[in-house]
Amino acid sequence: MSGRSEIRDIAAAAVARVRPRRGKRIIVLHEVKQPGALREKLAWLAESCDIATLSTLLDGVRGDKTQVALTFDDGYRSWIDDAAPLLEEFSIPAVFFVCSGFIGLSGPATEAFCRQRLRRKAILEPMDAGQLRELAGHPLFEIGSHTVNHPDLGTITDPAVLEAEIGADRRRIEDWTGAPVRWFAFPFGQPENTSPATRTYLEAHGFGAAFTLVPSFAGGADRYAVGRDSLDMTAPEWVWRGRLAGGYDGLYRLKRRLQRNS
Repeated sequence: MSGRSEIRDIAAAAVARVRPRRGKRIIVLHEVKQPGALREKLAWLAESCDIATLSTLLDGVRGDKTQVALTFDDGYRSWIDDAAPLLEEFSIPAVFFVCSGFIGLSGPATEAFCRQRLRRKAILEPMDAGQLRELAGHPLFEIGSHTVNHPDLGTITDPAVLEAEIGADRRRIEDWTGAPVRWFAFPFGQPENTSPATRTYLEAHGFGAAFTLVPSFAGGADRYAVGRDSLDMTAPEWVWRGRLAGGYDGLYRLKRRLQRNS
């Protein structure tokens, strides 16, 4: 954890202690680097929160506890090796958002996708189509769309390009898994990585909801900009508690406002 991130998390935890809130939160994780750390967080979530499917969280009634749904982005091999067995152990449902252009890559193609598309320094192994099919066949899990090539959709307005990235991704996933794709997650996930053209496309093509990486409580009227908490599974429990209580939401908005005015 960098010094700046630590200050952010301490501030978020302090805000959450002063103004604790309960509501509906969606967590997003990526690759599983340390299965033991994920196991600890899943055990904590199972004890502390009301864990729901994504559909139930969006459309159901919130109970007394913070209600949480779990999602993963991109398409990593560690999902099938590490995440899925742990989720099954705790009976926790999850939606896995997949870039179909990442699935089945190897060698230099994997490195190029990680560095150029995902903008990651680490070279991370993707699943293949058979592993994705296995994941989709589990009753706890669902596969969502994350585009073919992980582009910045805030820069794309051409309907043909949106069809090539979103429509083609959906069709590939449905062909591989035999299951319908009803959810979408924006690559990079910040407000500037979305666009009215993309939102219009998603609504017109029957996606049930679309998800950003903007920390916020879920369940609002806008189904095509639902916020999620991007969390580090190796971070301390108090960081997760503060973020899920909404402690970072206002700080995030302030940071964005300062960036716009700078």
